Amino acid sequence: MMMMSVIPMSQRLELEIKDKQPSEVKDLNLDGCTATEIEGITAEYINLQRLSLVGVGLTTLKGFPALPQLTKLDLSENPIVDGLESLTECPKLEVLNLSGNKLKAVADLSPLASLANLKSLELNNCDIAAVEDYRKEVFSVLPKLKYLDGLDQSGEEEPVIEDASEAVHKPLKEVAPEKNGSHVAEGDDEDDDEDEEEEEEEVGISALQGSKELEDDEEDYVPGKSSSPYLSFFLCTFKNYH
Repeated sequence: MMMMSVIPMSQRLELEIKDKQPSEVKDLNLDGCTATEIEGITAEYINLQRLSLVGVGLTTLKGFPALPQLTKLDLSENPIVDGLESLTECPKLEVLNLSGNKLKAVADLSPLASLANLKSLELNNCDIAAVEDYRKEVFSVLPKLKYLDGLDQSGEEEPVIEDASEAVHKPLKEVAPEKNGSHVAEGDDEDDDEDEEEEEEEVGISALQGSKELEDDEEDYVPGKSSSPYLSFFLCTFKNYH
């Protein structure tokens, strides 16, 4: 099987944005391209909110651009060893994934303390995770951080918030029809149909009974002896109709 050639970051970037202007891009996924440092992504991406650079081969974040609207950054599975101070130019950053990198000391994380909105940090499979009491030390260096590796300081899991685009819609058949502004269950709807059928049958029976009575009246009727001319007219009309 032929191996696919790895695309350099700058070329992959061009393929992703196509004809868009940098200022129009809000989401950017460059996973699997290749670069040892940031290439092509500049401060022109002023509205970029989510950036993913998983398994790119980055060794440093030096030269990472100022991205004022960036809230989520995934840098997992890169051999990054330094340059975290560059992320201070991304003041709205909330979620940062550095798992699988080569960071060795908790002190290397100190530049992140200036990120007032940073609430979730992933450091799984980093060398730093082998440090004794590493969780306690990280929370000490980053006092505003709420979650480390998916857990808060008490060991409670970070809640998972679904993206709007991933919302699951229930099948239409599960949604009961509405009557008079309220939902009606399928069983109730079937009962209503049965009631309507019974009413129709009753109306039919009444009509037949009425027809029988008219026929009886017609048999009893003797021309010239009717006490009501209206009845005579009605009976004659009914007879002609049938």
